[in-house]
Amino acid sequence: MASRGLRIGFSSEPAWLAGVPLNEWIEIPGTSGAGGSAIDAYSGFALKQSTAEIIIALAGGHNDSSDNRVTSISILADDPSAVGWVLRNAGSANSNPPRTPNTPYYTDGLPASRHTRYQCLYCEPLDKLILLGSPSLYGGSVLSDTESNGFDLVTNTWDATGTWASTSVASVFGSCLDDLGNIWCRGQRWNWATDDFQSSASFPRNPGVFDPVRRHTFWFAFGDGSVWSSTLTAKRISEDGATVSDITINSSAAYTEFQALQAVYTALE
Repeated sequence: MASRGLRIGFSSEPAWLAGVPLNEWIEIPGTSGAGGSAIDAYSGFALKQSTAEIIIALAGGHNDSSDNRVTSISILADDPSAVGWVLRNAGSANSNPPRTPNTPYYTDGLPASRHTRYQCLYCEPLDKLILLGSPSLYGGSVLSDTESNGFDLVTNTWDATGTWASTSVASVFGSCLDDLGNIWCRGQRWNWATDDFQSSASFPRNPGVFDPVRRHTFWFAFGDGSVWSSTLTAKRISEDGATVSDITINSSAAYTEFQALQAVYTALE
């Protein structure tokens, strides 16, 4: 397993991967259900590459779900269904209270459910999930907040309120991770070692990916990646965040087809 590789690298190929062709989407058998997490509610997952674990935290938000559980599954097994989803943290009791709406924390002190989008990221140096900002919280008010949270994968508990620096404004939340464990947000980079934000040039909210060879982030989407727009954004941003460069894409049949799709809620990897 690569500790910070560009992709998941298996030390030995699990049976479910045998014979799978390149460049095709497949369903990994035995992984459906997400362990009860409401991942379909505009939510994503973190990947811990050293154990090939998919980890879902706080998925839900708005009126979709108030559930704030944390679940995970390892896709190293020949048959992931034999291992199954692990409930790392059951979350808050299913009542109101403690699941109060329109707040970053429920009355029991646990972080509230939200549309996590790209926000749930694994910080390898800390061995924690780090969720910067609190977007699209559970409740009918379409409320976001600046609170950040960390989940300890050894103890399977949430860090205390206020452990990690809040984002500058509620519209800022984590979008991508670099190979050092730092997290890129809209207009800021969070440094894990100092728990602070380095301001940078303005760039799209999402989606983005870090290029460890050229040492820059790359952002590519229609509009901001969440709201449809006929304008395609393609930008390269230097590692220090100081320089933003527009990318011109050459004409091709593939590019024409992609433009016609006008994809919304895209992701980069």
